[in-house]
Amino acid sequence: MSLLQRPYQNEEDFWRVREFLRAVSLHNDRHDFSWSVLRWDYWRWHVNENIFHLNLAESVTLWEADGQIAAVVNPDHPDEAFFQIHPAFRSELSISEMLTVAEQKIAGPNNSHPRKLTVWVNAADDAMKASNVTNRRNGIQNSQLTRRMPERP
Repeated sequence: MSLLQRPYQNEEDFWRVREFLRAVSLHNDRHDFSWSVLRWDYWRWHVNENIFHLNLAESVTLWEADGQIAAVVNPDHPDEAFFQIHPAFRSELSISEMLTVAEQKIAGPNNSHPRKLTVWVNAADDAMKASNVTNRRNGIQNSQLTRRMPERP
């Protein structure tokens, strides 16, 4: 089954991501391998609205299969990415693609440092830690993967 990647588009996507996170939580036996609905709500309506003011269409990306959300990459902070992945679609290819998208859309400048991207991974998420994300990023296998990025042209 091929996945279609697209940017977050409108308020309907907010509600679809919310339902997706509920389903993922149940599929993961309520382990925090993805955000809870409460965290998504808090980020959308407080953190983003009142603090960072990120353009959701530019910073949130969805992957869909047959009209259903399979994965989401979203920021919490301008240089921090979170991967929300439905267990049925967890694969190295999709994780690698999500990392590439996060590097392009979420990695941001730090006041005194070059661009960087931090990807947060639950320490108990063995599938994510075993993926090529950690191998591709110098074998760091903890709950935070940070990569310094070259400046944008």
